[in-house]
Amino acid sequence: MLKKGPTIIPRNNPQVAVAMQRAAERRKTMQPHQQRVVDEKKELDEKLDRLKAFIDTNPTFKTLHEDERGRLNRQFDVMAEYSSILSQRITAF
Repeated sequence: MLKKGPTIIPRNNPQVAVAMQRAAERRKTMQPHQQRVVDEKKELDEKLDRLKAFIDTNPTFKTLHEDERGRLNRQFDVMAEYSSILSQRITAF
């Protein structure tokens, strides 16, 4: 499957300012279940960062059996997809 990265919009773009303002307003009126999704994404992204660091920089990763390395890479891909879905849900709030 071909992965598509996030769209990068310059910070000085007026659309970004409007989107950031709307996000701030949404946070003020966020329902408890919506806040749980935001918290879940934050925790997931922290775990995703740690897993990526392990895969990219920890020498132990290279000593693991090829199958285990494959499972960890697959886990990273699935977690990244999950994070993307949570982002879409948060954007829709």
